[in-house]
Amino acid sequence: MKKKDSSIAKELGRRGGLKRAKNLSSARKKEIAQMGAKARAESILIAERIRTHFAHLTFIQALNPPPPVQSVSTCDEKLPGIYEN
Repeated sequence: MKKKDSSIAKELGRRGGLKRAKNLSSARKKEIAQMGAKARAESILIAERIRTHFAHLTFIQALNPPPPVQSVSTCDEKLPGIYEN
């Protein structure tokens, strides 16, 4: 039943979009298309920047690995900020 509901909603959305497109001027359609293209381009640039930063991070961590964490089974003092005075 979900598939049927989904297809109905999709069809209604398509009809609404076509009706809206008829009412828009060609200048407005062009403006909307340009905004979409700009958003896609920025998204691609940001994704590439994130990939580059992670590549740099991996390289830096390979050059200077973080120190190993030491495991402690007991603590002699109360941990700061956990217990009320």
